[in-house]
Amino acid sequence: MSGVAMDRVDYIQKTDMVISVNGGKVRIVTNLKLDVCFSGELRNNATVFNASRQMSESGIKVFIPHSDQLQDVEKVTAGNIAVLSGLKGTVTGDTLVKSESSAKKAAKRHHASKHDRLNPSADVALADDFDDMTVEAEGEGRSTEGGSTAVGLVLAGIDPPEPVFFCSIEPPSLAELHPFERALNELLVEDPSLRMRVDKERQQTILEGMGELHIEIVKDRLLREYGINAFLGPLQIAYRERIESAVRHAHTLVDTINDLTMNIRLDFSIAPNPGSGPLKQVQIDLEDENAPFIRRGWFAAIKEGCENAMLNGPVLGFPVQDVSVTLRAIVASGGKVNPALISACANICLTDAMKLANAHILEPIMRIEVTVLGDSAEIATQGVTKELGRRRAEVLAVDGDGMTFSAVHARAPLADLIGFASAVRAATSGLGSLHMELDGYHRMTPEEQSHLVQRVKAGHVV
Repeated sequence: MSGVAMDRVDYIQKTDMVISVNGGKVRIVTNLKLDVCFSGELRNNATVFNASRQMSESGIKVFIPHSDQLQDVEKVTAGNIAVLSGLKGTVTGDTLVKSESSAKKAAKRHHASKHDRLNPSADVALADDFDDMTVEAEGEGRSTEGGSTAVGLVLAGIDPPEPVFFCSIEPPSLAELHPFERALNELLVEDPSLRMRVDKERQQTILEGMGELHIEIVKDRLLREYGINAFLGPLQIAYRERIESAVRHAHTLVDTINDLTMNIRLDFSIAPNPGSGPLKQVQIDLEDENAPFIRRGWFAAIKEGCENAMLNGPVLGFPVQDVSVTLRAIVASGGKVNPALISACANICLTDAMKLANAHILEPIMRIEVTVLGDSAEIATQGVTKELGRRRAEVLAVDGDGMTFSAVHARAPLADLIGFASAVRAATSGLGSLHMELDGYHRMTPEEQSHLVQRVKAGHVV
């Protein structure tokens, strides 16, 4: 979803896809939306501000698409479909605005109207959180609930499902490392469901995707479009971890640079927050009224440290989710504190806190639909349900007439669905179609978790 408004609210709302034109990358801005809060125009060679990533994009070229042809234009007004080139750091789902000051003004107006609706008699200046319509929790000063004071209004973007498979990926040689990294970054911009991270313990690049075919397509595109024959490690299930109890923990980190000793002490409380998913924000609730002012750089470092800690859980090193994190105290001394020291302190503090919180493993559960057409639908359906029974599946319903059409609905752990597509093809003689999507993460039983831990420690692929 995308929109242009460069006057009152000053928003271009989202980039939806990336296409290749004359060998270069341009981004399509589609489905423009206009109402009383969205007006104005976007001109050629304009500079815009990415409110999602807090960066400016300059030298933007504006085109109007006509089928596969692009027409140069001087400007595009709200309500039109436009193609923008020259966006270097913008990815799918980002919000672009005219300027940073425009974003702040829009956020203040939205917050004022929201606060008036909820608390007509209260003082608007007392509250600082702009949670409605998804606001970045990175700013300066204090906040009550969504982190620090927001620096701009960020419209709700694409929220792709969490990856369920991952594997290591490496270039064929060190000489191709930079082209390999550049190619991966371009693929990540085009596909928001594809993720990449670096395992610092193993010094490996980890690629995360939605399925076996998804990962294979990435490998094929690297070879076909970039000429890089990347090496993929064994495909593994993306388990998650979640804590069971609330914990409060503090940590102090000391570092000396150029004979200057810097101290940073952070105090966090963490608690289970089922259904919240991966960590999106760090709440701030400082107990000391004389606590130091939290600068934007400090808060960004704290958030980065917490997010890095969440990537490696205390049980088997899988990412941790469904956790709320609150900063209770911060003490800094030694002059200008290095943000890297703050990030490291937050990482260590949160890692130690999770070890005390009795974490457990969550496994991905898939929702399955198998559709069978043809005269042998009844026999094929029996074969499918029998196959599901061997894979810890729960059959939810069987629809259709049972003779020429049948649809089987079920739920099953992803770990038991490896090779299920081939089994369905065999059971239905190629007449069945399979659709799977992530239904959520469920807690493993103690027996299942113990078996998984033993397999991992023995070096087996999970």
